[in-house]
Amino acid sequence: MSSLSRKIPSAIIELDEAGENYRIVWGLVNGGRPTSELPSHLMNLEVKKLQDPEVSCCLSCTYDQYHCPYLCSSIGGQGLYKRVVGNGNRVSGRISGWYRRCTWMVPGGREIAVATSELMKKYDLAIWAHHGTFAAGEDFDRPLALCIRLKSLLRS
Repeated sequence: MSSLSRKIPSAIIELDEAGENYRIVWGLVNGGRPTSELPSHLMNLEVKKLQDPEVSCCLSCTYDQYHCPYLCSSIGGQGLYKRVVGNGNRVSGRISGWYRRCTWMVPGGREIAVATSELMKKYDLAIWAHHGTFAAGEDFDRPLALCIRLKSLLRS
């Protein structure tokens, strides 16, 4: 068992073909259960799959106190956008148009799920103010790369 799985409720789950049941692939040890955010994540995955049936993976990341101020609503969408685009020459790939930010909402609730689902209709990555990100893609590599890209841009 990794030290990560003992400290935070991290998990990798796999849905059945009908999308009605899941099995734990990794994490959630010692009787751990998914957080209240799981229904939101599944709603967002469903939205992405309707756009592109090849999408099969979603990833939710939270950020530490060093990175969270850059995700907060006080910066505003344009401030974060300028920071990301301003650092774009250091990151390969297309920068503009790959993310949008939600205003602050209580994590795990219906309101944030619906707002994020609206963003996921157009973007591959949604940023939750004061919380983290949600990304989706064809495989684990795509959402992970988006989250790592954002974190590296916030760090620079």
